[in-house]
This record gives sequence, structure tokens and C-alpha cells, in this order.
Amino acid sequence: MGTVLRTLAGDIAPDGVVGILPHEHITVDLAPLSAGGNRRPRRSDVWDDLRGKLRALADAGVDTLVECTPPYLGRDVALMRDLGAAAGIRVLTPTGLYREDWQPVDLHGADPDSLADWMARDLSEAFSDETGQHARAGFIKLGCSNEVVRPAERNAIRAGARASRRTGATIVCHSPVGSRALEVLQMVVAEGAAPERLIVAHADSEPDLALIVEVARRGAWVEFDHIGARPDADEVHRIRHLAAAGLLDRVLLSQDVCGHIAGRGGDGRAYTYLHTGFAAVLRTSGFTDHDVRQILRDNPVRAFQMPAG
Repeated sequence: MGTVLRTLAGDIAPDGVVGILPHEHITVDLAPLSAGGNRRPRRSDVWDDLRGKLRALADAGVDTLVECTPPYLGRDVALMRDLGAAAGIRVLTPTGLYREDWQPVDLHGADPDSLADWMARDLSEAFSDETGQHARAGFIKLGCSNEVVRPAERNAIRAGARASRRTGATIVCHSPVGSRALEVLQMVVAEGAAPERLIVAHADSEPDLALIVEVARRGAWVEFDHIGARPDADEVHRIRHLAAAGLLDRVLLSQDVCGHIAGRGGDGRAYTYLHTGFAAVLRTSGFTDHDVRQILRDNPVRAFQMPAG
């Protein structure tokens, strides 16, 4: 059986990807559910702006975008599918559950096997989007709090790991604190999922690079996804550190741009900087063309592959 990237436009072969961003948002609501979160914008208010931003990304040579907004955070599958089609961008959307305050209360104590069944169905069969059309998720999005993995988060992580084990899907986990990332990795492996199926998001928020190296050495992906929002020199230093440890093949780069945030508008950034600016910074910092292609294209394509079917 071959592998594919599962997008809203259908499954695509890995060699069919020209350029990819592994962690961005088209629409998102950052408010917890208790504060009225999970809002979606009116299409007419955001269409022209978001289509223009995505079209600029396609013009920069990127044809695939991993949209990391999970259920209950304002995920608008119909909008992102239609925007992608209009802009020439193929979009991956997740199943899964984010941090505890962004989960419905009635799911906090749910049986993890039932949650795993739901996630696996979203990945392997289909779910109904906001318009009633069917779509398949391309990965699993999870999250944990910085201070401790809270009970509902632990439950969701267990479920996500079980769904990943069954389907081969990738898990992206919001885990910016290195010690939490290691804890999540241990939980995922304990549930029988492969460590290379886990992406530790926001790894560039952890100042202790030894913790990040340890996560990568254990087989997980480490994602530096604030490119353009933090000093380039700091990000280059982190990448060099992983390269010196022989772990460049575990590094992912993205920007975590939010095209539209409910109640706020966009975050003011373009989706293009990683490819139109930071790639050149890497080359002038001593990384070869092969290195740049590996971390910008080859690594994320490998990270998001899942079995066809």
C-alpha cells in the first residue's frame, strides 16, 4: 500500500507536492468555548483578503497548506476548501481536540476508545462539514497546557494516539514546553503509536534546546513554527543546533500565520515569508540547497504521509 497526503481536494501522492507549509491557520477562534468561542466569519467579510493571501502563497511556489485549526476553534472546512480551490492551494484539515478549555465539557470524561473511533472515522471515512458536504481529515490536532497535561487533554491525547495507531495519521500537538512535549511523546508511544507520527508544535518556544534535541532523538518531529514572528538569527541558531546533533531530518518549519481571527481580523502577516525570505537567510547562513529543500519540502511531506485507502 502506498502513502498519500489527505487533502480537502482529495488524496495526493507525496511526489505530487511542490511546496508545503506544515502549520498555518486560515480561520481560527482563539476564545475558549466558555467565552463564546468556535465562531466562524461571514464568507463575504473575509473571502477577498484570504484568497489574495493564499494566491500569493501559490505564486511563491507552495501548493499545499496544513491548516491546523481543530474542531471547536472556529474551523470552517467549507470556506477553506473553497478558498483553496480558488487560490490553487490544497488544504489539509484535522480531526482531534485542543486544550481542555477548548473542548466541549461533555467530552471531558468521554471514553478514549469512543473518541478514537470518532477521530478514525474522520480520517478514514468522512465527516459532514458546515454545509453538509463530506470531507476527510488529513491528520490529528491535539493540545496540552503549559504547566501540566490536564485530565481532558490527557484523555484526548490517549484517544489521538489510538486513532493514529489505527490509521497511520500524523498527530500535531500544541506542546510548547519541552517537558510537556516529552510527556506527550511518552503517552503517545505508550498507546502504541509510532514516535515519528508525532509533531511537537511550537518547539521554538522552549528555551532549553537540550529538551528539543531529546524529543527529536526519540523520533518525534520538532516544529519551529514562528518563522517571521521571531528574530531570524534565533531561529537559525535553533536549526543549527539540531543539525549539529545530526537531527536535521526531524525539523519542520512554518509560521503559524492566522489569516482571520474571530473578533480581531487577521494577524497582519503573509503566508509567504518562509519561502520568499527565510529560505534565503538559511542559504546565507551556510545551509546548502539540499538542506533547505529537506527542511522546507521533504521533511513536511514525509511527516504528513499516511497510508492510502
